[in-house]
Amino acid sequence: MSPTRNKAHFGAIAFLIFMISQFLPSQSRGDEHAQETSAQAPHSGASNAGATEEWNRLNETEKEKIRENFREWKRLSPEERSELKERYRKFRDLPPERQAELRRRFERYQTLSPAQKQVLRDRVKRFQELPKEDRIRRIERIRERRNRRTR
Repeated sequence: MSPTRNKAHFGAIAFLIFMISQFLPSQSRGDEHAQETSAQAPHSGASNAGATEEWNRLNETEKEKIRENFREWKRLSPEERSELKERYRKFRDLPPERQAELRRRFERYQTLSPAQKQVLRDRVKRFQELPKEDRIRRIERIRERRNRRTR
C-alpha cells in the first residue's frame, strides 16, 4: 500500500468495491475493463438480468458514485487491487450475520466527523503497533465486556 493511502480509506474502498460488485455480471468480475463498462451500462442477458434491473433502479447520482469508485479502482496499484480482492473474498465467506454487522459498523463510521475518524484511525494504529500478546489480551477483555452486557 502506498504511504499516502491510509488503512481506513483502503477499507472503505474495499467495502465499496464489494457493494459495486453486486451490480456486475458474474462473467465480467475478473475483467476490470468489462467492470468499468458494466458500471456504465450493464450487459443484457439472462445471467445478469438481476444486475441490470438493480442498475436501472439506481438514480444518476448513485450511478455516478459507482463510476467514480471504478475510476478509483483503476488508480490503485496491482498490489492494492490484489489486497482488496482478498479482503472481498474473506468478507464474502463470512456468515451473513457477520457481514451485516460489518456493514452496520461501516455505515456508522461514515456518519463520523473527520476528527472522529482520525481519532479512530490513531487508536487502530496504536493497537496494531502493540505486541501480539497485548492485542490478544485486549480483544479478550473487549469480548468479556460485551458478553457481560448481553447477559
